[in-house]
Amino acid sequence: MFELYPIGTYRSSHDGRMIRANAALLKLNGYDSEAQLLSTFNDLARQWYVDPNRRDEFMKLIEQDGHVLDFVSEIYRRKTGERLWVKENAHVLRDANGKILFYEGTVEDITERRRMEEEVQQQAFYDPLTQLPNRRLFNDRLSQTLARAKRAQSRFALLFIDLDKFKSINDKYGHATGDWLLESVARRIESCLRASDTAARVGGDEFLALLPDILTSEDTLAVADKIRIELDQPFITPSQMSLRSSSSIGIAIYPDHAHTEQELLRLGDRAMYRAKNSGGNDVKMCTLSTKPDDTADINIAGQSIDTLTWKTALNCGQQTLDSEHRELFRLANVLMEKAARRTEKPEQFEAAFDTLLVHVVEHFAHEEAILQSHGYEYFEEHAKMHRELISKVLKLRHPVDLQVGVPISELIDYFAMDVIAGHMMIEDQKFASLFF
Repeated sequence: MFELYPIGTYRSSHDGRMIRANAALLKLNGYDSEAQLLSTFNDLARQWYVDPNRRDEFMKLIEQDGHVLDFVSEIYRRKTGERLWVKENAHVLRDANGKILFYEGTVEDITERRRMEEEVQQQAFYDPLTQLPNRRLFNDRLSQTLARAKRAQSRFALLFIDLDKFKSINDKYGHATGDWLLESVARRIESCLRASDTAARVGGDEFLALLPDILTSEDTLAVADKIRIELDQPFITPSQMSLRSSSSIGIAIYPDHAHTEQELLRLGDRAMYRAKNSGGNDVKMCTLSTKPDDTADINIAGQSIDTLTWKTALNCGQQTLDSEHRELFRLANVLMEKAARRTEKPEQFEAAFDTLLVHVVEHFAHEEAILQSHGYEYFEEHAKMHRELISKVLKLRHPVDLQVGVPISELIDYFAMDVIAGHMMIEDQKFASLFF
C-alpha cells in the first residue's frame, strides 16, 4: 500500500529562497529537520526539479499573475534521489506599495495518482500483451495523420499484417507459446519501422502499421517486404524450440487508393486477404480494380462484388452489440448480392435494403441505450453520428430533388462500407474499453 502524505506548506522570500516549511513538507522530501530541508533546497533550488526549466516557468507565472494553480511537475526527493510527482499552488504576498514580500504555497504528492492515471491510459490505448497501440489509439493516430496529409498534400500508407499458421502453432504448443510468439512478432515489426511510424495489434494475430509521409509506393513496398522477410525467419523460444510462421501483408495508400479512413481500412484489409489467398508469405498492393482471384469477393454473372468479412478484432466486448454487428455484416452482404441482381429481381433488392435499414435503426437504438447506461463520455457525439448516417442513407435513396438521380452503386457503397463497416471499424472501437 502506498504511503499518503499530508499537504506540505512553505514560505519563500522574494528571491525564491525557502524560509519556512511544515512537517508534512519535510516528510514528503525525506528530511528530519526544517534546517536540513531549507539548506538543501536553497543550495539546489533549480536542480530540485527533474526538468530545471519547470522552476523558471513556475517563477515566471507567479511573478506575472501573482499566483500559480495546480502546477504539476516532477521533483527529486533529495534524501533518496527518488522522483515524485507533485501538484503545487502558490500566491504572492505584497506590502502596501505592491512590493513582493513572500511567496506562500502548498505541495501535494500526486505520484500514486499519476501512476494510476498512466495505468488507465495504458489499458485504454495499448494492447496488454505486446504493449503496442490498440485499435482505438491506432484509429486516433490514423485520423490525425489523414488530417495532416490533407493539409500538407502528402501521402501515407497503411499496412495490414496477418500471421500465417498462427492458429496451428497456438493449438499445438499452447497459449503461452502463442503469446510469446505474438510479443516476438510485435518486436520484429517495430524493428522494421521508423520512429514516426505506428505499429498496432488490433486482433489475435492481426497487426496494422501506419507509415506517414511516404514518397513513393515503392518505398512502402520495401518496408512491407522487409517485415515479410523478418517474420519469415525462425522464432527461437527461450526453451530453444524453433517456430516457423510467416505473414500476409496488404497495402493501401492515401491518396492513391482512397481519401477516407473507412475506405483505406477496407481496401487495405482486402489486399491482405488477396495476399493470404495467394498462399501467404506475400505482399499485395491495394488495387482499385476487382480481380477474379480475390476470394474476398463473390462473382455473379461475371461481375465481382465486394463482401464484408467479420473478424474478432471488431468485437467491442459487449455480447449484444457484437452479435448485432455480425448480423449487420451478414445483411450488408445480402444487400450487395441483391444489388448485383437488381435489374432482374428489383423486389428482392428493395426487401434486402429495407431489412438492413430496419436492423441498423434498431441496432443504433440498442447501442445508444447501452452506452448511456455505461456513462460513455462521448455518448452525445456518437448518437448524433447515428442520426447523420441514417439521414444520409435516406437522402441518397430518396433525394429531395427527384430530377437528380443517385447511382445505386453510390448508395450501396455508402450504406455497406461507411454506415456498417466503416462506422464499426472506426467509431465503435472507441467505446470498446468500456467492456474489455
